Amino acid sequence: METDCPSLRALNQFGLDVPYSTLKNYFIEARLLPEDFFKDLCQLANISPTEINVEYLEANFGQIKGGRVKA
Repeated sequence: METDCPSLRALNQFGLDVPYSTLKNYFIEARLLPEDFFKDLCQLANISPTEINVEYLEANFGQIKGGRVKA
């Protein structure tokens, strides 16, 4: 089912509390989509999240260890 949204800004009419700049970053894949927001979008479009081939990453994906290495 489609949501008939002509733009990213129009998604806010469905009660999604996400800034436009964040939606734009998700759209151009500059940021990863949080799981809870993904599920909200699936519910909005009446799509089961299990029907979509999605890769879930660990919560600490992309983080590095901090601190200095003593030589």
